[in-house]
Amino acid sequence: MLTRLTIAQRIWLLAIMSTTIFASSYLFETFKKREALMASKQSRLVSLVEVAHTVMAGFEARVQAGELSREHAQAEAKSVIRDLRYEGQQYFWVNDMEPRSVMHPIKPELEGQFVGNLTDKKGKKIYSEFVRVVRSNGAGFVDYYWTQPNTQSNQELFPKLSYVKGYQPWGWIVGTGVYIDDIDDEFSEELRNHLMFLALVLVILLGGSFLICRSIIKPLRVTTQAMRDIAAGDGDLTVRMDAT
Repeated sequence: MLTRLTIAQRIWLLAIMSTTIFASSYLFETFKKREALMASKQSRLVSLVEVAHTVMAGFEARVQAGELSREHAQAEAKSVIRDLRYEGQQYFWVNDMEPRSVMHPIKPELEGQFVGNLTDKKGKKIYSEFVRVVRSNGAGFVDYYWTQPNTQSNQELFPKLSYVKGYQPWGWIVGTGVYIDDIDDEFSEELRNHLMFLALVLVILLGGSFLICRSIIKPLRVTTQAMRDIAAGDGDLTVRMDAT
């Protein structure tokens, strides 16, 4: 099949294949960056929930030691976890397995309420999903839409990724989450910059391929035409071609 192609077509085929492979590899690595950003967020959430989980375990240890009643320990744990913050406004919440909201620092009106039917804008039953994940694996990630603190509209929903973990002695689930729209914004900015760089590289590669192709094809055409003239019997046999 390749023998049917002209030299120019073969050179362009090689150039196009090279640029396609380079562009695909470059974009693949770019998209992997988003996965790396998400993995970093997930690792951070796991570590943070372990902090809150340790708070509950610490108070339970005092219950077992006879220092506190279970009710007093739970009340103290809720108070401590309610005040925990990171990255400015990010917080923790607690619910039970029913599910009822046990503690929510941003939406205290939910506390004590059955929240199993609370859904996001995509119809996902958020707290029921927390319970399902904990019942299945003891802990895990849940993505959904939720209001963001300190926004102009308390009704505006943003994509959020949360990590939840059950605390079996109390039948509680503690969780925290981060809004992942910043990941999309960061990735979009990086993708835009990478596409601009890729476009520049492709222009250079294709431009170089054009110049190389021209430097090969032009002398060949002159040589071919001279040979045709000689074959036709009307060529100048004293002509010397450029050896270079």
